Amino acid sequence: MSVASPFDAPNRVDPPITEDLTMMFLELFVPRETLSTEQLRRLAEQLTMKQLLTHVDAIRDVVDASEIATANAGVMDFLDSINHVVVHEIGTWIVDSRRLDPTEPPRYVARVHVPGPWRKAMSPFLIASITRALSQADTDPERLYQNPHVEVHVIGVPEGGSTSSRVLDERVEPSHSWGRSNVKANSRS
Repeated sequence: MSVASPFDAPNRVDPPITEDLTMMFLELFVPRETLSTEQLRRLAEQLTMKQLLTHVDAIRDVVDASEIATANAGVMDFLDSINHVVVHEIGTWIVDSRRLDPTEPPRYVARVHVPGPWRKAMSPFLIASITRALSQADTDPERLYQNPHVEVHVIGVPEGGSTSSRVLDERVEPSHSWGRSNVKANSRS
């Protein structure tokens, strides 16, 4: 079964896609002591896929204008069910050969893991919507658009990349096609 982008035909009714899509994972890295526990919690809540999709109209200029801004409730529930957000407070963050001071405005790195086939289609949306969510939480909302203080990495996880407690044993066998190797993954308990 090929996996389509969540933006493709949002009103189409298909069986739920759950085989290789166990999660979409967003990690936010923030220098320690720059935000309170409550601020971190609110920020994590704003970075859920459901919240990011709620404000897609605000970033219409960076996503394909033909995309529909709303998804049906089943799609939203599915995305919410596989979405995880984790906030890491980093103790040491070096910029320009110096440690960031906790009194400075925070810098952010967001790393988002999505199903591999969705990466290209979702990247513009995720970069724009995560930057927007972080700027709204900032004391100076324009700062993140004026300075390179937010970086968003969108990482495509290949099919089968989530092993769900399986141990994979890789054997490399020579191939007779163009000198490449074939890698076979065998599942062991």
